[in-house]
Amino acid sequence: MIMESVLEKKWKFDDTIYAFIGIFLLFRYFSALDSGENLFIVGQFLLTGFASFFFLIKQKGGFITFEKLIAVFFLFFLSMAPLEQYSAKTTFWDLPFPSDEYIVLANILIHLLLAILIAFFSTPLLKITPHHSNYNFRFSKRGILILATIDVLVLCFLAYNKILFSIEESTISFSSSNEANIFKNTIKSLPLVFSCLYFSLKNCNLINCNKRSLNIFTVLFLVLFVIGCNPFSGLSRYLLFASYIIIFSLLLSPLKIKHSSYFLLLIFVVIYFIFPSLNFFKYNTAENISSFHIVIADFTSNDYDSFFMISKSLQYYKESGPLFFMNLLTGLFAFIPRSFWSEKLYPSGQLVTEFFNASYTNVSCPIVAELLISSGPIFFFPLSVLFAAILKWLSQIDLQHPVYGIGIKYASLGFLIPILRGAFLPMMSYYYQICFSFLIITFFAFSFLSKKKPRKTKITHCRLINS
Repeated sequence: MIMESVLEKKWKFDDTIYAFIGIFLLFRYFSALDSGENLFIVGQFLLTGFASFFFLIKQKGGFITFEKLIAVFFLFFLSMAPLEQYSAKTTFWDLPFPSDEYIVLANILIHLLLAILIAFFSTPLLKITPHHSNYNFRFSKRGILILATIDVLVLCFLAYNKILFSIEESTISFSSSNEANIFKNTIKSLPLVFSCLYFSLKNCNLINCNKRSLNIFTVLFLVLFVIGCNPFSGLSRYLLFASYIIIFSLLLSPLKIKHSSYFLLLIFVVIYFIFPSLNFFKYNTAENISSFHIVIADFTSNDYDSFFMISKSLQYYKESGPLFFMNLLTGLFAFIPRSFWSEKLYPSGQLVTEFFNASYTNVSCPIVAELLISSGPIFFFPLSVLFAAILKWLSQIDLQHPVYGIGIKYASLGFLIPILRGAFLPMMSYYYQICFSFLIITFFAFSFLSKKKPRKTKITHCRLINS
């Protein structure tokens, strides 16, 4: 009886949060409508929104998962935002909002990809036997202290070379030959990588420290992470967004969150208040912090150009033809310098905007558009299935590859929304930057900083997030 009472209270709390946010979203939907709108197109936007919302509230796993972030992207970026833009006839970069023909086709492609993703992530996990790793050792206090020392040295190096708090640097781009710029942006991600490695080891019980020492090290690495990944550090806001998602997930993964509605409530606050307010740091330095203020989300801003770019990509494909997979190959092999690969394309968003004689200002190009312009509608379905399968595999990669797999999984979790939003090439550049750094540093730590233990202390894989 007590258990039933607790479950009933939990259900009532979650149901109240879901109802409140659902009613608010409905109000935003219908407040964006005018009497003269095409009801079929409006219905398409509502279908995307309702499908994403119900898929989101259905998830009962960990606090932050692939499924929830996918639902958030489709709900806000491909449903609510474009509906307001469609009603207001918003223009981006002096380009008119697409005609109804392209809007309908864009929504059909969005529905198809969303259906495929829901189908893949609604199936139960593969029956995989938990991996009994060969890690017959744990990390000593000295090993963790060395990690922290390296982290401090990296931060000192960044500050000494005046590349930590510079906000006017260009973002990382593997399409250029500016090796110095690539080097700067890569080493600025190292505080995140060291912190990620520490929390991965801690959550898998691979650190040989008492509770007090663990608490001290936890605070130390959090401080180092905040210093290295603060809004004024000159990092791209996409890398900052991914950094906070990764660390936030690692901190919360060992906890059992009582109410599944907490995630939706957090995302609601982030999308409507925190994310638009943090745009202040895009154009200001620490000297102007006194003018910072809270801003409410504006879905007609350039941050929500995803649907617009999908529609324009359809028009680009119709008038220019497919790219024959070159845009996808360019993103997958983003780490190859352009000096070795002369045929390497520029970001797809740049190709589309320049085709229509608009200025390129780091616009998005969602994965829907990338799959379409790569080969046209014929290969859109198989490419979507392949993309969903890869995401599903990444969500389970820690089941067979502890620590190394956990790092890749959390990096993928952090960059999921940036990759869904695009463009594919620059976002994969950031993603590889984190993954490669993590793998190299983890290999170094396991090779030189671990403390050998008897064979009987063989570590069994510990799953951090319920997918």
